[in-house]
Amino acid sequence: MRRDYLFITIFFTLTLFFGGIYALMNYKKDLAIKEAYKSYYRENKSLFENENRLLNFQARILYDLIVDGTLKWYISQFALDNNNSSIYKDLIEGRVRKFSKVLKKYNVLYLHIMLKSKSIYEMNKVVFKNDYKFGFYSKPYSTFVITQKGVGYLVSYPIKDRKNNLIGNFAIVFDYLKVMKMFFKENIYIALFKKYGEKLNFCKLNNDFYLSGDFCKKYGFKNLFFLPGVVKYQDYVVIAIPIYEISDKIGYVVKVEKEYKFEEIYKIHEHFEKMTIILFVFYVVSLIIVFGIVHFLDVYKKASVDRLTNLLNRQGCAKKLKTISNYSLLVIDIDYFKKVNDTYGHDIGDEVLKEVANILKNSLRKSDIICRWGGEEFIVILPNTSLEMAYEIGERLRKNIENCKNFPYDLKVTISVGVASSKGDFQQTFKSADENLYLAKKSGRNRVIF
Repeated sequence: MRRDYLFITIFFTLTLFFGGIYALMNYKKDLAIKEAYKSYYRENKSLFENENRLLNFQARILYDLIVDGTLKWYISQFALDNNNSSIYKDLIEGRVRKFSKVLKKYNVLYLHIMLKSKSIYEMNKVVFKNDYKFGFYSKPYSTFVITQKGVGYLVSYPIKDRKNNLIGNFAIVFDYLKVMKMFFKENIYIALFKKYGEKLNFCKLNNDFYLSGDFCKKYGFKNLFFLPGVVKYQDYVVIAIPIYEISDKIGYVVKVEKEYKFEEIYKIHEHFEKMTIILFVFYVVSLIIVFGIVHFLDVYKKASVDRLTNLLNRQGCAKKLKTISNYSLLVIDIDYFKKVNDTYGHDIGDEVLKEVANILKNSLRKSDIICRWGGEEFIVILPNTSLEMAYEIGERLRKNIENCKNFPYDLKVTISVGVASSKGDFQQTFKSADENLYLAKKSGRNRVIF
């Protein structure tokens, strides 16, 4: 029973230890994946911001290309609101139309030239779904806008005359999704909050978001809720980068990728799997080694211990004797033990032997060595004990056994004891104690002779 308990304790201890290591490995793996996702988000956000800067740069190129000195003069004359205003407006429109192919090449959805009080020219009439109103600004600005065709990226530049007076604004709107798909190739979508997305021909993902293109049909992530960052959803990694109209967040640019395409994530999983296999091998080997050692020690112990009384046997006693040199020896024999076996049977005889062994263990010091020498004979080795003291100990043992009431059938059990001091050689000491035991039996038993 004790051995089974020891095995169970070792098993659970090792399992808990290696389980803790596995949990720590898993925790570190999750941290590494989160950091990889954060790095991937920062990388894509940087690309996103670079693309926005590129659109601002393209808008500046178009501004410098179209709004030259001649156009500025046309606009300033139109601003005077004289009888020739219509002529200058036609000249402005004619000037801008020359660049229609260039504007298309740059994915310009809409172009607007205006004064503070009125519009001069508008290319591709666009309805702004979010009640967007053009501001009249003296400095360049950019923002996302929602049109009936989707999400656009608006860039506005001030138009100034030669005296640096503000005379108008030049605003263009890029088809943002088309630009982003050219840049990122595929799997790019726009996610808008419900109040913006339901105005467009976007698919309803859930009660919170509407998505551009075939997102809902292709992925069907009904429970997906977008937040700035990277979200692991099923086998996909979803990146969401917020977009704003002026200062109001209207939604996200969304990029979707299969998780296995991320080399860094794949390496983290691969490393974790290898370490898990190694850890499992160590766990199994540790169990085998520890259980093997425990089993060996158990077998080794049993080879030195008497199974009935759980005392040392002759082999175990011999091993203990190698560690001591100065001692006294008691040789003990149960009186008339054969009669007990013959009268009550060997089972009762075994119970008598076990009870005698218990009395010996409870009556002696921890440093004393008790052995079952064979049959009904026991020996007690008393380290650093004089002959006289050994005699007194033998007497105490004799009286404890004689007065014991725990023997089966209320048997009256007595012992005879022979005492001797160490003679240097155990065989000689044992012979001397055994001779004294013989004298004790011959003298009537139930006595101690030294």
